[in-house]
Amino acid sequence: MSVLNGERWLSQAVESILQQTLEDFEFIIINDGSTDGTRDILAEYASTDGRIRVYHQANLGLISSLNKGCELARGEYIARMDADDVAFPDRFEKQLEFLTRQPAVALLGGGISEVDETGQHLRTLSFPTTSLAIREHLQHGNCFAHPTVMFKKAAFFELGGYRRAFLHAEEYDLWLRMAEKYEVANLTVPVLYYRLHPNQVSGRHLAQQVLSAVGALFAAQCRLQNGSDPFDHIESISADLLHSLGVPRRTMGLAMSEAFTALAEVCSEDQLSAIASRIMANEDAASFKDFMPKDILARLYKLSARQDFKNGARLRGVKLELQALVVAPHRVRKSVYGHLRRGWEYLRQSR
Repeated sequence: MSVLNGERWLSQAVESILQQTLEDFEFIIINDGSTDGTRDILAEYASTDGRIRVYHQANLGLISSLNKGCELARGEYIARMDADDVAFPDRFEKQLEFLTRQPAVALLGGGISEVDETGQHLRTLSFPTTSLAIREHLQHGNCFAHPTVMFKKAAFFELGGYRRAFLHAEEYDLWLRMAEKYEVANLTVPVLYYRLHPNQVSGRHLAQQVLSAVGALFAAQCRLQNGSDPFDHIESISADLLHSLGVPRRTMGLAMSEAFTALAEVCSEDQLSAIASRIMANEDAASFKDFMPKDILARLYKLSARQDFKNGARLRGVKLELQALVVAPHRVRKSVYGHLRRGWEYLRQSR
């Protein structure tokens, strides 16, 4: 488990692991440069349970932290955990029992029970369970919840671990590579409470996550077609890089649309407004946003304008409302015209 300033839910996450029905494990926690109370919380738990091994480092990011944690691991299997989630008590027991019965499987995930910031249940999700179904699904998107997986350490290192280029979608790239070489599976039942909140990676870095996911799938297609991976020596992924490799900007725009639509199902209007504002400010997104469906693009403009009005940036908000009108006038509601009227009044009074 890697943690960066995770004091809010850290105790719940740690205790859910320490209370596993399967007790024979080491709990490696990478403190990735936290500046809140994370260090003290971890010190207290480590002083009372010898299974905890805490490693402190400067803030190097999740990919570096996870690779370091896997290097420190001494067991045959590695289980992932996040500092804002809660594992079911029998998670390890069920996963190890499955992997023991199915030795060809190198990667095993499970279902999740989504909860909000307060722990209130939202919905239960399950994923494809067989290697064939998972491989088919991976050609369209991820079907492993990262903090549910348990995998073979040997397979992880044989494939080179998490790759730095695929920032915010590093696990999708790894699952694609694992599924090409090994059997993979998901348990049919949930094994973890998966917490949804505004500070998640999807909310803060959606544009980069989408680009990295598009790159991961493109890399998998290249490996299948000619046995080579164009990202072997690449440190970061951008829209221009993907386009230079042959990925159409329309593909990026559609991927962004699908990702944003998925977030809209579980986020509040305030959360979506903040996410839309970040997308509009992202330089990479600017290069493919015009290839997104007009209805979704108009919604992004309107939500971003809502955020600007909320923050007092009324002039920018007016411009975004006008762009929404130009893109999809048939979808604009009366509230948009209300924003424009208020913006016009502001501009007139500011003269």
